[in-house]
Amino acid sequence: MNARWRKNKVTFSDDDFVKLQEKRYEEKDCTLLLSLTAAETSTLAEKCHMKGVTVNSVLLTALLTAKYAVPALAEVIPDKLRVAVNLRDKLTEDPGRGCGFYAGWIPLHARFNPKKDFERNLLTIHSEVARKIHDNRKLFKGLMGMEMIDPSLFDALAFESYGMLENPMTKRFRRNMGKSSAGITLTNLGRRDFPERFEDLTVRKIIFLAPGPGPFKILQASALTACGCLHAAFSYTESIFPTSVMKDYVNAVEDSLRGFIAIIDT
Repeated sequence: MNARWRKNKVTFSDDDFVKLQEKRYEEKDCTLLLSLTAAETSTLAEKCHMKGVTVNSVLLTALLTAKYAVPALAEVIPDKLRVAVNLRDKLTEDPGRGCGFYAGWIPLHARFNPKKDFERNLLTIHSEVARKIHDNRKLFKGLMGMEMIDPSLFDALAFESYGMLENPMTKRFRRNMGKSSAGITLTNLGRRDFPERFEDLTVRKIIFLAPGPGPFKILQASALTACGCLHAAFSYTESIFPTSVMKDYVNAVEDSLRGFIAIIDT
């Protein structure tokens, strides 16, 4: 792929990238937020501990359950999951505090059954994640594949995606990426102990935003638990998913989470 691309390589100026950012703004990259209270967050963690699952698995199950509650999404989003995984602990050498590509992902085609109750689907998804999270080959495969692609091809993909470039190779590249990435992506940073006070300032809420999905059919959620509360941000592009549809989706995710929290154990 790189060899074919370099024969007809397209490069871009600083002005081109400014215009790209303006186009992205016009396309209305948006974010919706879901927040749990401190009490709900604590109960969620306790319930996960009791049932032998993780908050990550509960979030994944809620994301899938909600998809089936919104007809506009149920028909176009496959039951494919991508779960971000921290790779720092798996490296043979400490990468230090520098910021780099130290996140991999687990690809899952979830064995989700919308006719079963939440807890049964939760146990299925949790077992699938637990089985794959220690497969280093799969964890590093996607990352290494991305690293091997000429960076300028990704630049061209961004321009092509927003209708600012006509190029057969980037069009094919975008089509293939769209097929492989369609589904649901979750990046959950887990619980982080950030200070709740900075001098005279009190921190009430910390939100984590992963890079947006761009013009692809991806339901993307970024989660973080800080200052005692779990917050999940949903990034999307208005031209791909109308805000009205995404609001229905986020509300359905919230209903699923609160339904799990409210389950009375017998």
